[in-house]
Amino acid sequence: MQNFVDHINSHPPKHYDVIIVGAGPAGTSCALALAKSNLKILLVDKESFPRDKICGDAVVGRSIKTLFKFAPQLIDELREFEQKERISTTRIFINQKKPFNIYWNNEAYCIKRIHFDALLLKHALINGQQTSINYNTIINDVTHINGIIMVGNKESNTYFSANIVVAADGSQSFWQKNSSI
Repeated sequence: MQNFVDHINSHPPKHYDVIIVGAGPAGTSCALALAKSNLKILLVDKESFPRDKICGDAVVGRSIKTLFKFAPQLIDELREFEQKERISTTRIFINQKKPFNIYWNNEAYCIKRIHFDALLLKHALINGQQTSINYNTIINDVTHINGIIMVGNKESNTYFSANIVVAADGSQSFWQKNSSI
């Protein structure tokens, strides 16, 4: 540990107010919500963008209403975006009984994650004057030193520091696997 502290003291990492690990919908929505806070924010993602991900292509009414509160221009662009389908009905099948439909009152869309994630990220970076992103960065180490949180990658010896770290890196989260953090 002392070698690590000595290294950090001689090579201080770039410091942010908030580091958000994961630049999918949760992470970029967090960055959007903080965009007008004047905080220095770093989004970190293990992939480069645009990237596709099979999962969660539905953007439902509650999500749209929430995003509209802090990024109305994003919702305007989403409404005009051609590579989506409007969702108005969901058909439910239960135990081989006759299926039934649920009709949606609020607007909802099906949009591929490659498009939705890119749209969210674009708006997070445009709206957050002090928001930046590091692609292709796997976070696999976290340390607390003198009240500051250090996150980084052991293999590349790349570290960042922050006052707050938000774990938004999904179901295979580093933080979930290391629950003692």
